[in-house]
Amino acid sequence: HMRRFAVLGSGHAGKTTAILLRQQGHFVQVFDKDTAPAVGSVLLRPSVGNILQELGVEDKVRECSSEVKSLKIENKNGKSLLDVPYSHDSARLGICNEVLADILAWKMESLGVEVENGCNIVKIRRHVDDNFNVSLVSDTNQDFGPFELVICADGPKSFSRSRLADTKELPWGVWSSSVPIEDPSILANISNEFNFSKTKVYSEGSKLRSIGIIPSGLSRDLVPRVHFWITMGQEEKHIQENNFLPWQEETMRKFPEFAEIIGRIPSVYNMSFNPYINMTMSVLHGHDYNSVYVGDAAHSSNPLPFLGGGVNLALRDSHTLATCIKENKNIANALGKYSKQTKKYLRTHETLAPLVSPFFHSELPFLGSPLNNLLSGTKVLAKHCYGTE
Repeated sequence: HMRRFAVLGSGHAGKTTAILLRQQGHFVQVFDKDTAPAVGSVLLRPSVGNILQELGVEDKVRECSSEVKSLKIENKNGKSLLDVPYSHDSARLGICNEVLADILAWKMESLGVEVENGCNIVKIRRHVDDNFNVSLVSDTNQDFGPFELVICADGPKSFSRSRLADTKELPWGVWSSSVPIEDPSILANISNEFNFSKTKVYSEGSKLRSIGIIPSGLSRDLVPRVHFWITMGQEEKHIQENNFLPWQEETMRKFPEFAEIIGRIPSVYNMSFNPYINMTMSVLHGHDYNSVYVGDAAHSSNPLPFLGGGVNLALRDSHTLATCIKENKNIANALGKYSKQTKKYLRTHETLAPLVSPFFHSELPFLGSPLNNLLSGTKVLAKHCYGTE
């Protein structure tokens, strides 16, 4: 029978969940207080290829993305720490976040998913006379519903999840920018054929940092783009904001192979800073089974966030949830199975995140020395951090 679902958040997880549930014939209404898509780019792994097919967007995604055939990690002197080649069948797709968001939004609209943009939901209200329905209340006191289930896809700071999760904001984050590259020849200093993601790990004073680029396909205006990113501590963020030009010139001097790309960033307003947040939940649904969490609202633990692992996990969450709802008439049973299946594939990420992240950005530069042995000898890292699985 047709069920009524509310989705909080219109990021990749929210859109994907809405599309899959609408394809099953359910009523879906999406609420999003912030309509601006995330900046930057992601690497889509082959493991989400079947999900893109099921969504009906695979062809459009491939048209707008760059095929990434290998991942390279070096130290500051150019010594190779890791070089993971991808076969043709396992190549990654680099795509701009805003373009992926546009494609998913187009699919939602074609299916008739109702969207409430600019609507800030502040309360989930359970109906005392009905154990199976809830309604939503906005900050303007507008009431929506009733719904059988609220799917929270509103990011790592989800308003309804604080009592259910263990959240820790880490002392570093990543600055990133999507840089237009009209002339591919400027990439000659990086590679004769730019089809790989490149990362450099380096020490800066008493800190360990990393910098890198990812080919990102076409932007909204059909211009090829490269995603540039650099990790830094929270305190360094303010230095970079107030002294952008000196920082830009110094970074270009330190990393001449990236200079053409860094020099094309017009100002600090063309960059965004995202702090790293470690967040885990013991179960991925509310205790009353009227709410469930997907994407960054459910987990923010990823060993190397700058490779877009969060988006791949978000698509997988959404697909797992939709499948469990399709196969179980009882919502409580569906959510229980979703939580169990999701926690199973999240376990490795949640374990590796606090162990691996410091090798790429931390206040402990001595960790850079054993990085070569760690990356060369650990198959688990290659499989789960870099998506070779």
